[in-house]
Amino acid sequence: MTFDGIFTKWMMDEVAPLLVGGRITKIHQPLPYDVQFTIRANRKNYLLVCSAHPMMARVQFISEKPENPEVAPNFCMILRKYLEGSIIQSFTQVENDRILNMDVSTRDELGDKAGYRFTIEMMGRHSNLFLVNQEDNSIIDCVKRVSLGQNSYRTLQPGAAYVMPPQTAKKNPFDYTLFELDSLLHPFIGEPGERTLMNIFQGISKQSAHEIVERSEREGQSLAEALHHYLEEGNTDIKPTLTKSADGKTYFLPFPYMSKMGESQNFETLSELLSAYYVQKIQEEKIQQLAGHLLQMLKSELRKNREK
Repeated sequence: MTFDGIFTKWMMDEVAPLLVGGRITKIHQPLPYDVQFTIRANRKNYLLVCSAHPMMARVQFISEKPENPEVAPNFCMILRKYLEGSIIQSFTQVENDRILNMDVSTRDELGDKAGYRFTIEMMGRHSNLFLVNQEDNSIIDCVKRVSLGQNSYRTLQPGAAYVMPPQTAKKNPFDYTLFELDSLLHPFIGEPGERTLMNIFQGISKQSAHEIVERSEREGQSLAEALHHYLEEGNTDIKPTLTKSADGKTYFLPFPYMSKMGESQNFETLSELLSAYYVQKIQEEKIQQLAGHLLQMLKSELRKNREK
């Protein structure tokens, strides 16, 4: 499964209840697009990773602390200034989109109450992390700065007003009963099921839509019934599964898929599932980062020698 809006909802169901009311004690930025929060809640420390990586954008708990750079990046220093010691008031999803808001309360340098919002947008190559002042909705900083010249819809720079990404008229599938889902889908009977689901509903990826259509066909259900049962299974009977299919590809799934048969491994939580799935990819990312630093150093030395 991809980290679509549906998977984001189920990840929120896992993460939010454990974090709300907790205190942010430490903040690190082990990779350019990854921020790691240490949160003390319910007499336990939780390590939460929020990533805006173009290929691995996600939110999850981790069990092991990654290596951190000797000098913290500027974005990390800004987060430490405003968020360390703050209390998490809420952790919510925007509709069924891949956008999460972590609202915190703290006190500013003068001791007055202050509220900030840490926003995670998981939009592929457009993914980003924001620190927003709740008082005036201004961006304090973001991990990827984008000027108005690069993005005509909104400016992603410190001081600019935070504007949501362009929204569509698609509907949140979690808001509807089976009868209402059937009413929405009935006019499109006879049209391709995957395209219909993706066009009508928010947060349904191609992979999720394919699984819903597969269940509909195999179990003799209407598309609305298959969608309703799919959502209910994730809400009440989550079974994180890592499946390696016959084509050699590996998939992280909230529960076993009919459309993805193969060698499977089960996990207790979605976070453990993602850790198993991304462990090699994260290691490759670190190697590329180190290689990039070495190449930059070599190019610098070569340039100096050529000038001599």
